[in-house]
Formats: sequence, C-alpha cells, structure tokens
Amino acid sequence: MPNKTRKLRISGILGIAVLSASLAGCGSQSAASVVATYNGGTVTQSQLQQQISLLTLLNPQAKLTAPTTEALIVKQYIVSDRILLPLAAQHGFTPPQAQVQQDVVSLKQQLVQSVYKNSASSLNTKMQSLNLTDSDLAKIISENITLNNYAASLIPSSAITAYYKQNLAQYTTASQRAILVKTLPEATRIYGLLKQSSSVSNWDKLAKQYSQDPGSKNNGGLYSNQPVGNWVPTFQQHVLTQPLNRLGSPFHTRYGYFVMQVLNRHAAPISQVKSTIAQQLMSNPKSPYAAKYTAMVSALQKKANIKVTV
Repeated sequence: MPNKTRKLRISGILGIAVLSASLAGCGSQSAASVVATYNGGTVTQSQLQQQISLLTLLNPQAKLTAPTTEALIVKQYIVSDRILLPLAAQHGFTPPQAQVQQDVVSLKQQLVQSVYKNSASSLNTKMQSLNLTDSDLAKIISENITLNNYAASLIPSSAITAYYKQNLAQYTTASQRAILVKTLPEATRIYGLLKQSSSVSNWDKLAKQYSQDPGSKNNGGLYSNQPVGNWVPTFQQHVLTQPLNRLGSPFHTRYGYFVMQVLNRHAAPISQVKSTIAQQLMSNPKSPYAAKYTAMVSALQKKANIKVTV
C-alpha cells in the first residue's frame, strides 16, 4: 500500500483558534460583576462563564475553573472578541452565512465522533446542560472564520504561490494503475508484459497474479481520483510527473517496486485553495508570518491594558 502514514485531521473549527483565541461573548453585561477591564470596556462574570461553557462543550475533560485558567480565558476573549474582531470588521471580513451554517453541522458531527462517543443525544444533552444552542456555535464559528481570514490576508500572494508550487501534491487528485512487487527483476518482467498489452484485462490479470498491494490488486491496480498527497513522496513524484496514459519504467519506494500508468490528474486552481494555504502558513509556528501576527496581537494586548480581577 503506497499510502503514507496520516494523522487524524480535525477541522479548524475544533482547532486552537476556537479553543483559545476566538471565543464568543454571549452573556448579559449587567448580569454579573466585572471580572476584567480593558481600555474601552469590561467583561462580566456571566460572560466569563459563557466562555467556560463553550470550552467545556468542546473538551469536557478540561479543568477550567482554576483562577489562572479563568484569567487566561478572559484575556483571550478580550483580545479576540473586543480587539481583533472589530479590526477585522474594519477591513470588511465577514463570513457567508451559508458557510457558517454548514460549519455548525460539521462541528457537531465532529464533536459527536471525536468527543461524545458517536452519540448525538449525548452532545445535545451536554449543550442543554450548558445552556448552549446552535446559535452560540454559529457565533464562535463566524468569529473564527473572520479572524482566520483576517490573519490570512496579511500573508503576501507571492508566499502563497510559492507554497502552492512546493506542495502541489496536496492540491492534486489523480487516477493511476500500479502493480507493486518486491524486486526489480519482477517489476521489469511485468513492465515488459504490459508493454506488449496495457489493456484493462491485462492489468486485471497481472495485478491479481503479482501485486503486493491489497488495496488495488483485485481492481486491476486502480486507484481512482485519489489525493496525490496521500502517497509516499516517491510515488507522489511519479504521479505528478509521469506522462499521462503511458506506461512508466519501474521505480522503487520503501514498499517495493512499482510499475505504473497515470490515467489523469487534476490540480485545484490556486484561487480555490488560497485561503487554506494562508491559514496553513499562519498556523505554522515557524512561519515568519505567524510570528509577525503573534507580535501584532501581543502589542494590541499590551496596549489594551487588560486588568483581570478573577
């Protein structure tokens, strides 16, 4: 199997941006005592409790009531909701409501699968106990999208283009037939047989007889419309560069030797993945753009003169 090892990827909805930087404030300003002040406003105890409820929904095992933890939540809320969101709004960043509603559905599905043991009723019960509704989830998602898009806008187009070219496999799908064997002589022999006839029936026959790839041997070696980024690097490179519909010479990966014919490949236009790339660059702590954004946020936080009284 030429797939590389893949880690579970959870949507940014459940990522660090929501968990620690883009929490919505839903409580009443007059419902409780003030727990924090900053230049231009205050945060109340009820608003803090709303943030704790949201975080508890996303991570029921988290311990969030310690004073130091509550102070951190308040500071992050002020920076995201009271400082960065108005700044993003000034630049015209507002997410389409259709996307927000779609992401609400996705968020609940992911919570059910990854947090609530595949039980939608458990999630609903938890939301009721925390006095949370879909509107609260829509609010944090909308703010998360807004903040992500604003941060992404600070990355120059040249950097996005360079990343796209360097990581083209991530944005390309392809169909290919391949037969995997253990040795080069075996691969050379199969290559010769396929050179004589590369018909589907011959691929089916040879794949079933010789291929060591259980995922495709009974399907004529075929993988249809698969993300090229799924494969190990050597396999990726051949899928991306081998001439279409021509039998390629045997090549080696850590799984063994492949004989392959690439049937088609389609790269997503950079316009479709631009925002995704920008968010990937911004979320990488080693990225100079992430460091620049973090410095900007730190400066805004310092200027806000936040005082927490939790």
